[in-house]
Amino acid sequence: MSNPIYSQNDERETPERMSFDFLFDGSGNGLPCSTAPTSASEIKLKTSYGVSVFTPMDYLCTYAYPLLIWLHSQEGSEDDLLKKMPKISLKNYIGVAPQGFSKKNGASAWPLLCLSDIESRVLESVERVKKQFNVNSRRIFLAGMDAGGTAAMALALARPDVFAGAAAFNAPAPRSPMMFRQFKLQKKQSYFVGFPEDSQLYSPVALKEDIDAFTNAGLNIQFKEYKGQTFEDQIYPDINRWIMRSISSAVF
Repeated sequence: MSNPIYSQNDERETPERMSFDFLFDGSGNGLPCSTAPTSASEIKLKTSYGVSVFTPMDYLCTYAYPLLIWLHSQEGSEDDLLKKMPKISLKNYIGVAPQGFSKKNGASAWPLLCLSDIESRVLESVERVKKQFNVNSRRIFLAGMDAGGTAAMALALARPDVFAGAAAFNAPAPRSPMMFRQFKLQKKQSYFVGFPEDSQLYSPVALKEDIDAFTNAGLNIQFKEYKGQTFEDQIYPDINRWIMRSISSAVF
């Protein structure tokens, strides 16, 4: 699993679509919480910044769910979460999306120079979700689009003790000579990089650099180029497959 896979919409590399039935391990009695919504919904947490939480359909309080953290694009917001999560899965995950930082004067919503601030905001959001929902602490994944994707990769690489992996879309990996300094823990993670053909944000040069860097580090990563249909319409099923594959292949 250490070698990256580079594909162009090759369905042969994709395992059979797994579902909530695979994830549920029968702990407790698998009974729904009496106050839990039977349909997927979004909750807004009260913080100094915006945080959206996605609750899966037929939430079971006796089951520890994987948590998917979404870092929005430069043009997006934390409110994008409810639109994206149902396209990934209605039942498999709890989702959380913190608001990015100030975008005044063209500054990035997720400035990597302030990675410690990003880490603090994301971890605070995670802890708040844990207080209200049953989250599996060993199955916390990051995903993001554009600048949010690069930040997701940077944060997962920086904290392999917390995050099981990251998916980045239309986003080059962060550039840092120290990003593989925790390679023993990072080898247990899973990464996914997706990009549209003729991407304006992810040049062929940057792609080659990322493939070489992750290959040399021996990390578990997959690169995929998307063609044809609208880019975003194609990525959501792959996020679900990527997380399911990561969980099924992990040793806990």
